Amino acid sequence: GAYSSEDGTSCLLCDLGKFQDAAAQSACKNCADGSIAPGMGSQACQQCAPGSYSEPDHRACASCTPGSYQDKAGQDSCSICPLGAYTLDAGAVICQQCAPGTRGNSSRQGCIDCEPGTSSALFAVTECTPCPLGTHQTVGGQQGCNRCPTTPATYTPRVGWSKKCITCHPGANCTYQQFFGVKRGWWSYRSLTIMDGGEILSPDGIDHPATFSSHMKGLIKYCKPLGRGSDARCMGGWESRCIEGHTGPLCSLCKPFWFRSQLTGEC
Repeated sequence: GAYSSEDGTSCLLCDLGKFQDAAAQSACKNCADGSIAPGMGSQACQQCAPGSYSEPDHRACASCTPGSYQDKAGQDSCSICPLGAYTLDAGAVICQQCAPGTRGNSSRQGCIDCEPGTSSALFAVTECTPCPLGTHQTVGGQQGCNRCPTTPATYTPRVGWSKKCITCHPGANCTYQQFFGVKRGWWSYRSLTIMDGGEILSPDGIDHPATFSSHMKGLIKYCKPLGRGSDARCMGGWESRCIEGHTGPLCSLCKPFWFRSQLTGEC
C-alpha cells in the first residue's frame, strides 16, 4: 500500500485510484478498469458492483444512470437498455420490459402508451400496430383493437382508425366491416372513394340509427325496378356499372340501338 520516495528516505502511501500489493516498491499500480481504490494506501483494488461502473480516475464507482444498466461486476461502463425496455432508477442491474399497450421510448426511461388507432399485445414492442381494416380503437394504451359492429353495418376506411366506426349507408357494400362500393341494385352518380360508405351525424351513433345527410342520400340511390323488371340492372361496385344495354342515372336509360321491353321495362 506504499512506495519509496525518490530519495529513498521515506515510504509514501499510494494515492486514491492506485494500489501496491508488494513490499519495497518504488511506485504504485493503477487499478484495472472496473475496479477502484477509494482510500489512501490500498493494497488491492475493489471491483465495482453490478449496477455501477468505475470512473476514469478509479477513485470511485458511479451508478448507472436511468435508461442504462450493468448486470456484471467489475465493469467500466453501463449498457443502454434496448428499445422496448427501460429503467427508471439509477444503479439498475436489469432493464424492465414495456408492458402490452405501450411501446419503447427512445430515452429508455419509461414507455409510451400506444396512440388511439393502434395497440400492442406483447411485451417490449418498439412500435404499436395500427388497427386493421374493420377494427378501431378510440383510446390509447390498449392491448388490442375492437371489431366494428355489424348491426347496423359499419366499417373503417383505413387502417389505424381512431374514431368510431362509420355506419354504412343501406346501399353500401360493407362486407367484413370494409367498404367495397355500392351494393348490387344501388347506384351512385359518381365514382366512390373509401370515405363514401356512410356517415354518422349523431353524437354517438350507437344508441340509435345513424341519420344520413341529404348529400349522402343523394350520393347513393336505390335502383327501383322498371315495370316488371328488377333492380339487378345496377351492378354496383365503385363505378356503379350497369348491365349490358343500360346507361344513365340509375341505369334507367337504354343505350343507342337498344329498346325497352314492354313486358319487363328493361332494355
